[in-house]
Amino acid sequence: MSDLTPPGKRGFDLTVNLGHVIIIASTIVGIVGSHYVSDYRLAALERQVGTIETKLDRFTALVIEAAVTAQRLKEVERRLDLAEKR
Repeated sequence: MSDLTPPGKRGFDLTVNLGHVIIIASTIVGIVGSHYVSDYRLAALERQVGTIETKLDRFTALVIEAAVTAQRLKEVERRLDLAEKR
């Protein structure tokens, strides 16, 4: 009876059982797993952004070329109008 602590003086229980070990292990596995999944998703997003940037660069060149062609067409129309007025 001498090894029982009185009800008013309960201490912090430092025993570890199988449930604690399972919870700690599953938490660690979850953290590591989420790290790898987020890394994979980030890499996929970076590939998609790279593809979009490449397409955007090509589109930008096409828009500039179309603008230059439109300007040249206006110049040709202006010259034609001047030639017709003479």
